[in-house]
Amino acid sequence: MNRGTHQRTTVTLPADLLGAVDDLVRAGLTSYRNQFITLAVETELHRRERLAIDAEFDLMASDP
Repeated sequence: MNRGTHQRTTVTLPADLLGAVDDLVRAGLTSYRNQFITLAVETELHRRERLAIDAEFDLMASDP
């Protein structure tokens, strides 16, 4: 992913999720909110991409 270009957006999160991220920041386990949320979104995108690829392989496996 291109880390050089950023675009600002607004996201509304449940208070408990945001609080959990803030706890990680306070504990020093992540540098700041944006870093953690970016990683979480990237992780989910990669997971979904992998699922789509696996589904394609499943289709190929059943193709005579």
